[in-house]
Amino acid sequence: MQYIPGTDKVHLRISEIDLITDINAELYGLHFIPFKASHVNVTNMTIDFIFQSTSNDSVHWELVETANVTIGKVDIEMSNSFLNWCVKLMSGTINKVIQDFLPKVGDVVYEEVQKLNKMVAGEGPYTFDVNTMGKDFPLNLTMTTAPEMKEGSYLIKMFFDGLFDVPQNMNITNDWKVKKNTEMPPRFPHSHSEQFIIHQSMINSALKVADNALFPFVLDDQNVTSQLLQAFPEITK
Repeated sequence: MQYIPGTDKVHLRISEIDLITDINAELYGLHFIPFKASHVNVTNMTIDFIFQSTSNDSVHWELVETANVTIGKVDIEMSNSFLNWCVKLMSGTINKVIQDFLPKVGDVVYEEVQKLNKMVAGEGPYTFDVNTMGKDFPLNLTMTTAPEMKEGSYLIKMFFDGLFDVPQNMNITNDWKVKKNTEMPPRFPHSHSEQFIIHQSMINSALKVADNALFPFVLDDQNVTSQLLQAFPEITK
């Protein structure tokens, strides 16, 4: 990911993607020869995106050009040696068809990202909430600030809201206060790793949302009760 000099655009490249697929399908050539494919392997696929900031906060972005998709090589393995020979004989034609089809793949990617652009344009309080633990625990993954990228560091830092929101149309009666995070823990200096930092406010917000389901908590056990009273005689007083 890098900024394009002299612009507010960012070029994102996702490269060296290898797809190893198992196929259970039949293709009929000349209406009578069944081509039973068993594997289709794609090597060194690359997808290029161009994003542009659409707001003053540098958080909201949109795809401004159709994504460009390239493929290094496609290997098709058939179910028997004769069909493998046919595929090898026609490899040039097959790869040409694939290369001609790639712009359509870019169009599909562009259409999907345009849906995301529309979500951003009409963003509401629950637009980027994800039901990680069911519909009653919507986790807010709205970005709070733009990703940080330092040239030469090979490091991208991303910042999400990370709090559980009160579900829509649900009445929460408690008045728990979820404090804002005041500390940023250090990142461990490892390469080739993804590190997630979870703040205590995230846990607090989960308990706030779950309050009606968890509390009051009643434990009806005489042995446990007697032991608690022995350990904490102040409870009786």
